[in-house]
Amino acid sequence: MPVWTSPTNRGMKYQLTLAVLLCVSMLLIISTYVGQKATYHVHLKGKKLDISTRNKPVNSFSNAGRKVWDKLKKKMETTTTANEQTAIASYEQKTPICTKEPVPDTILQMVPPAFLSNYKNPCWYEKNLPTTRWISADALNITKNNAHSQILRCLPYFMIAGMPKCGTTDLFRRLTSHPDLAGDKLRKEPHWWTRKRFNADVLNGMDPFLYYLRYFNYGAQTIAADTAKVAAGTFHYKVVAEASASTFWDNSAWKCLSENNASRSEPDFVTAHYIKHLLPNIKVIVVFRNPTQRLYSDYMYFVRNTSREQFYIKANKTVASFRECVEKYSLRSCAYRKWDGGIRINIGIYHVYLRDWLKVFNRKQILILRLEDYHQNLRDNLRKVFKFLKFRMYTM
Repeated sequence: MPVWTSPTNRGMKYQLTLAVLLCVSMLLIISTYVGQKATYHVHLKGKKLDISTRNKPVNSFSNAGRKVWDKLKKKMETTTTANEQTAIASYEQKTPICTKEPVPDTILQMVPPAFLSNYKNPCWYEKNLPTTRWISADALNITKNNAHSQILRCLPYFMIAGMPKCGTTDLFRRLTSHPDLAGDKLRKEPHWWTRKRFNADVLNGMDPFLYYLRYFNYGAQTIAADTAKVAAGTFHYKVVAEASASTFWDNSAWKCLSENNASRSEPDFVTAHYIKHLLPNIKVIVVFRNPTQRLYSDYMYFVRNTSREQFYIKANKTVASFRECVEKYSLRSCAYRKWDGGIRINIGIYHVYLRDWLKVFNRKQILILRLEDYHQNLRDNLRKVFKFLKFRMYTM
């Protein structure tokens, strides 16, 4: 089946050629540096799913594929369009840039809070009340502990960590309607772990950690209000969460941090290490999708007023550049680089990121979903998520 439906046979032929070309190119890149046989393992329902390939010539296009490619090269300009430049500029603004010498990450310097044992969510009482710049006056009034003049603070119990254009928004919206999730004002895509905590313009003088805590003020307020209604020592089951599709893969600021060796081509410390230090028991949900479909959806979302033909041209250029990268560096090094032009091909190298996260977290703390399965059987997949999060079963 082609990746995108088309009313014409010509369109279907083009789409199928594109899907085959990109999938084969990605698998060939991986196989070159893993050995004669590259295998990608994902454990789902206790079973091992293998995707394997053997080395083949890179330029082994079919005749039909070669004709399509040659025709498109003559038809279209391969330069970056104005829309693509806008998309790149927008992405650059969200991407941290090292403007100073590398410094130790403040997260690793922190002593994690002493979380309350009778709360399912990682929460604690803070003695020194912050100013209203850090938290609203209404939140202060509701979350203040009457006996000790303390305020309840909370960090996320779980996070949806990726991937972009893999259905994370739909999943997040469904989970926010569950009664075990505190508050309905949780914001998606804070991107704090990967971007905002490094961006001085965004922080505007605010302490990065306090900036992050703001996302959970309303949830903490809700949990504190429930706490006041029950007897002391009661177990509190409501939780707060966050969902940023960049958390699982984006480590573009790794050279800004002194615990990494900037002279190397790849990081020693990735986002997972910092999350583990602060939230050792957090639960992580990641949704994968067919890499070719994800790449196309990602491109069409960030680059407006473009076309499939333009995507085809740009994708082939990026595949060629990626292959040049892995000829000089490791696949992991190339996966952690930023790829411009709207073609974020590195995001689809799922197993590189998954391997790094599994080196840091216990396998039981990470739930892997496939978008194709999620759409095909929504109810069973939501039940799987509820069970993983230890939520009460709930009909949506």
